[in-house]
Amino acid sequence: MSFRRSRRVVAFSFHWRCGIAPEAYPALEHYRAALPAAIAELRSRSIDVIGHGHPRYWRRLEPTWRAMAVEAVGDYEEVLDRAGVLVADNTSALYEFAALDRPVVCLNAPGYRRDVEHGLRFWSHVPGLQIDEPGDLVDGISTAIADPGWARDLRSRAARYVYAQNDGRAAVRAAEAIEELTR
Repeated sequence: MSFRRSRRVVAFSFHWRCGIAPEAYPALEHYRAALPAAIAELRSRSIDVIGHGHPRYWRRLEPTWRAMAVEAVGDYEEVLDRAGVLVADNTSALYEFAALDRPVVCLNAPGYRRDVEHGLRFWSHVPGLQIDEPGDLVDGISTAIADPGWARDLRSRAARYVYAQNDGRAAVRAAEAIEELTR
């Protein structure tokens, strides 16, 4: 796979409707009506847009992207290869992207409870700029593209928290855990 990532390529991604908590639902319906205008505005600024989604949601999401004339990219590795900014609701991909020191925009939805702390994405270790309103999409994405220092700090802190054991000894720890289980 060739590496051709550019900040001028923005990937949108939405989670599947996981029943574990309202915060695990996709934010798509909150943003759907605003997406075509936001995408048109981004394109007018020479920013390419690709659409992605959780594998459990892909069969429903792919036609949505195509209906919006957005290239549908189901393979997350291709998203990593091409996109310089990830705009998503509540996916672990936000943290993977942030750990690669790439800007992310976190989409909130009205059903996401701010008084419930799940850790990570909600609300203590958000890896990037948060958007609450559909009308803020273009400005939020523009800020992510500019990548101000505070945004780099957010994703760095979140990535360190999520990947705290990133000390080069993960394989050793895994082998020790397997040995412990087999004793």
